[in-house]
Amino acid sequence: MVELSSIVISLIALTVSGITLWLTLLHRGQLKMTKPNVVFFGHDHAPKTTAKIFFRTLLFSTAARGSVIESMYVKVSNKSKTEIFSFWGYGQTNNLVPGSGLFVPKTGIAAVHHQQTA
Repeated sequence: MVELSSIVISLIALTVSGITLWLTLLHRGQLKMTKPNVVFFGHDHAPKTTAKIFFRTLLFSTAARGSVIESMYVKVSNKSKTEIFSFWGYGQTNNLVPGSGLFVPKTGIAAVHHQQTA
């Protein structure tokens, strides 16, 4: 009887360890965004006049280790035309950082995001 209970406890411990391994190291999770609290459609005048979308939101990862954003784009369309905003940066307009390689932890990162046409 003691041998059987030892095997059962060992199997339970192995299962819990496997689930912990999956949740902390192997599970990639998803990158998510909260509803933006500021959205602006307009034009940027420096160095040339270009169409621009500006929004402030919280990006967060459901993975324990976080996620990395390599690129982001916005596609805006109406009845007759579709425009792709392929340049992405974050930060304030006078201190804009290109958005490639942004690490997003599980706790999230709040930033001002700028999308511009190329």
